[in-house]
Amino acid sequence: MIRLPEITKENAEKFYQDTYPSMIKLLLNYKQVAIFKDIVDYCSMDGELDNQKIRKILIGDISDLKDAITQIGTITNIDVQKEFNRIYKNFCNREFGKKWAQMIGVSVCPYCNRSYVFTSKEGGTRPQYDHYFPKSKYPYLALSMHNLIPCCAICNTLKHDEDTYK
Repeated sequence: MIRLPEITKENAEKFYQDTYPSMIKLLLNYKQVAIFKDIVDYCSMDGELDNQKIRKILIGDISDLKDAITQIGTITNIDVQKEFNRIYKNFCNREFGKKWAQMIGVSVCPYCNRSYVFTSKEGGTRPQYDHYFPKSKYPYLALSMHNLIPCCAICNTLKHDEDTYK
């Protein structure tokens, strides 16, 4: 496995600006829904959504993500998973999501160091994004910058839902 390049503050801010609207809309839509309670509570302060906590989920480092996992835990509800998967797929289909790997300088799969991962200028080809912390267990991290590992399809399929948080 090779080390991913450091993400610049400028790229992190661009990622935040791109993903924040989707995340805030989801949290606002489901603020009063019981199955989202643990996630909404984590992202809130004094009953109001807290942009700093949302920021930590979206662009926080691995320790911030582990803190969220510790406080929120595993979410297995299919409806919650579907909603976070929907905003993740939306990210992947937007121009920004298609070019994210290119923006951070990943051109070879970091897992196998054999397969090229690139985004074609025509827009038809882009790397897959592995969720280091699986979105099937931690759907609220589906759009976390440090949880999206650009990789080849083979490595993404092999890892699948292996839980890396232990």
